[in-house]
Amino acid sequence: MTIMEDFEEYFVAQGINPGVRVCKDSFVPEVREATCIYEYVGEQGPPQITGVVRNFQFVARSPSSKRARDMAIAMWKALQMPDGILHINDERWMTIQTRQTPFKFKTDENNLVYYAFNVGTITYLE
Repeated sequence: MTIMEDFEEYFVAQGINPGVRVCKDSFVPEVREATCIYEYVGEQGPPQITGVVRNFQFVARSPSSKRARDMAIAMWKALQMPDGILHINDERWMTIQTRQTPFKFKTDENNLVYYAFNVGTITYLE
C-alpha cells in the first residue's frame, strides 16, 4: 500500500470525504464534486532526519464554493494531530505537518471551485 492509499484509507475510516482518491495528473472531468491527493516535489527535511520527507496537496472541488471549502476543512481537521503523529492503522504511522489552512485555489472554466492545502510528512523504516 502506498502512502497516498494510506491517506485514502484513513479518511474513509474517519468518515471524512469517502470519495477522496489519489489523482496523478488531474481530476476526472465527468466528476463535478471530488477530493484528490497529489504528491509533489517540495522542500526536503534537515540532514539529521533519517526518514523520508514527502509533500502532498489535498484539493476539494465542487460547483459550490461553500461545499468545496467545507470538504477541504474536513480533511484539514482530520489531519490535525496534537502530537504530530498520524496513525493510519495499527501498523502504519507518519509524522505530519499541515502547512496552512485551506485556501481558495481557483475557479475553473466549468465554474467549479477548488480549495486546497499542503502537508509535509516524514515516514520511517521500521
